[in-house]
Amino acid sequence: MINDFTFSLKELTVKWINHDDIPHTVVDADKLFRSKVLDADDAFSYTFTSAGAFDYFCGLHPHMVGKVIVK
Repeated sequence: MINDFTFSLKELTVKWINHDDIPHTVVDADKLFRSKVLDADDAFSYTFTSAGAFDYFCGLHPHMVGKVIVK
């Protein structure tokens, strides 16, 4: 949000929660971040401080892919 010549959001934190009943990880393709193994209902957070496109995948199941876009 922009209000009174300020940005009310200077950082963005993304949180992944494993709702599967098998472990997963969250790994940035450029090695910027890597979660521990996430068991059921475990979570991993990462704070993005710059703009860009960040591809990620599960280190245990590499066919699981995603992308975070920060503008």
